[in-house]
Amino acid sequence: MQLSNEHKACLWLSEANVSTNLFEKLLKTYSSAYEIFLNYDLDKHQLFTDDQIKALNMARDSLNSNIEAIEQNDIHMIIYDSPEYPTKLKSINDAPYALYYKGNLNVLNRTCIAIVGTRKPSFYGKKIAKLLSEKLSSAGACVVSGMAIGIYTYAHQGAVNENSASTC
Repeated sequence: MQLSNEHKACLWLSEANVSTNLFEKLLKTYSSAYEIFLNYDLDKHQLFTDDQIKALNMARDSLNSNIEAIEQNDIHMIIYDSPEYPTKLKSINDAPYALYYKGNLNVLNRTCIAIVGTRKPSFYGKKIAKLLSEKLSSAGACVVSGMAIGIYTYAHQGAVNENSASTC
């Protein structure tokens, strides 16, 4: 996927952990994420804390390698105002303004279920997370995973084992 300047700027903001709420406040001053990218250091004392500026600078330093990784690994990105952005996700408080995905984004329009738990699961916890996600996936649900270690990993693996088209 070839990223537009707006997508690159959203990637940068996402990597710097700028919240959706802050992003929306910034859009009252700037017309787009790309305009924020071009001008953020000029207004650092008015709109950003010193820690946020540090995070933005670090994210800017790694931006090119992140863009390259996205483009080389067939990762797609949509932003909040895109028509493809999932309607259900728009309805939550502080919905992410950028989504990264591989595969079929339309599975997010199905019933979506997240299986969450500890990062250090027991053998039983691993087994149940994987089994539960396999069953949910086979029933047509989209098992959503943040790809963290632990229960999240086993839930994601179970869904992928059952049906990769039902995994988010």
